[in-house]
Amino acid sequence: MITNTKALATVAAMVATALAGAVAICLASQAANPLLVGLALVELLVVAVALYFGRKLVKRSICLLRDRFSRSPPGPRIPAWLSRCDSKPPDRRTLARILVDELAFPPTGAAVYYRDIATVVVTLACYLGRTPPSSAEDLLSRLEFDVLTEAHGSDRLVGISPRQVEQVRMRYTALFARAGLLRDDQGPGEASAWPDFIRERMPA
Repeated sequence: MITNTKALATVAAMVATALAGAVAICLASQAANPLLVGLALVELLVVAVALYFGRKLVKRSICLLRDRFSRSPPGPRIPAWLSRCDSKPPDRRTLARILVDELAFPPTGAAVYYRDIATVVVTLACYLGRTPPSSAEDLLSRLEFDVLTEAHGSDRLVGISPRQVEQVRMRYTALFARAGLLRDDQGPGEASAWPDFIRERMPA
């Protein structure tokens, strides 16, 4: 497993090599030496290929820098570009799977039936509207039988009663309350609690 120090050192080495290549190009062009210019261009090409295939490592390193900033004593604010380093948000189906997995249904017995109900209800909630849920409150507001039937039609909830939808909603209310994701549980600086909650549970 790549450690924080190794990831940061690798990115720093890539950046340093790219800068050295740029300097070499400038010097070679001034000296009118085609061989040096060619070698410098090859060096920059190698760094570009390494950055392309190592973009996950670069993104991880940026996130590590952001986390280090956030744990530091009060001082300069985190740069805006670091605050946007999170992985690409999951698609709606992946988000629904993450949320259902959080309920930790046993894999056998009657729990499989209730997991199937939760999967249908949560998937419909994630596909409701033009965007996936943007917060815990947003998801809870979608977990209403009338809201889901109005958006998707009653045929998508055949065999699922309003009481069962309410039970799913109740479990997520308890889950989000324990995780501190509900607005009443958050302090003024915890606006990113929902994205962090999802990002930490995304598959690698």
